[in-house]
Amino acid sequence: MEKADFIRLFQNAAPGSEEVKLTEEHFFEELPDGRRKELIQNVSVPGLYPYLLDGKARGAVIIIPGGNFKRLVMNFEGSEIARWFQSIGYTAFVLKPRLPLRPTADGLNLSPHKNLQNITLADAQRAVRIVRQNADKWGYPSDKIGVVGFSAGGYFASMAATCFDKAVYDKTDDTDDISARPDFCVLGYPVINLAAQQIARENRLQIRGEETNEQLQEWLLKKVLLEEYSTDQFVTENMPPVFVFETDDDTGTAAENSVSFYMAARRAKVPAELHLFKSGGHGFGLGDHLPLVREWKRLCENWLETI
Repeated sequence: MEKADFIRLFQNAAPGSEEVKLTEEHFFEELPDGRRKELIQNVSVPGLYPYLLDGKARGAVIIIPGGNFKRLVMNFEGSEIARWFQSIGYTAFVLKPRLPLRPTADGLNLSPHKNLQNITLADAQRAVRIVRQNADKWGYPSDKIGVVGFSAGGYFASMAATCFDKAVYDKTDDTDDISARPDFCVLGYPVINLAAQQIARENRLQIRGEETNEQLQEWLLKKVLLEEYSTDQFVTENMPPVFVFETDDDTGTAAENSVSFYMAARRAKVPAELHLFKSGGHGFGLGDHLPLVREWKRLCENWLETI
C-alpha cells in the first residue's frame, strides 16, 4: 500500500467502539504464484487512504477491500484498484473499516464492537459523507461519488448502496447531515445473500469433501450476519446504478450472489449491468494476470461514461 495521509472517519472513538481496545495487525502472505498479499485485521479506528489527482477529477470512488469479513486485502483489492481508478481520471479513497469478525489465537470470534451488524455500514456511510463534504477541496463533482467493493467488501458496498438512509449510528457532528447515498456502485464478485453463500459452501464441500471445526464456526458466524442483511432484499428504485462482475467458477462467492443482485435491481428498474466471465475464480482484483477477467476494467470504464 502506498504511503498516504490517513483520514479518520470520526474525530473521537467510532460509534459502538468507545470501549473497544484492539491491536490492529498489518501483515503479508506469500501466494503460490509469487504475489504478496497485504492484510489488515482488528481495526478499531476506521478511516480513508486518499489517492488524489492533480486537477479536476471525473468523480471519486470509495473502495472497500474484501477479506472474508475478518480482514482486509489492502493491495489487490485496495491500493491497486485505487491506482487504476486514478489512471482513468477518478480520485480514489481506500476505506479501512471495522469488521464484524475477529481472528484470535483460538480461532474466529465476533468482534467486540457494539451494534455489530451495522459497524461496517456505519463506516461506509460516514466515508461517503466525508468524501462528498470535501468535493470542492479535493477536486471532483459532489454528485459523482461511487462505492466499489470486492467479495466481502462488495457485500458492504452493496449495503452502502441499498441502506444509505438507514440510521445505524447517532449523529456525531454536522458531517452526518450530508447525504450518504452513493451516486453509483461497482461490485466485484460480491457476497449478497445467505442462500447464494450456502450454494458456495456446498460447492466447496463437494471439492474438499469435509469441513473443519474452524470452517464450520466461520460459516455459523457469517450466517448470523447474512440473516440480517441479504442486500438484494433492500434494493429499491432509489438505489444508484450498479455494475457487477463475477466468474462462473468462483467457489468463494457463488455467481448466484451477483445474479440475484442484478435481478433485484432490474425488478426495481435501477440501471444495472452484469458481466459473468467463464473463468477467473475468486479474489482476482484487477485481474491483469488472467486472460478473461482483466476485461472488467475496460467494461467498467465504458459503463462509467454512461451514468
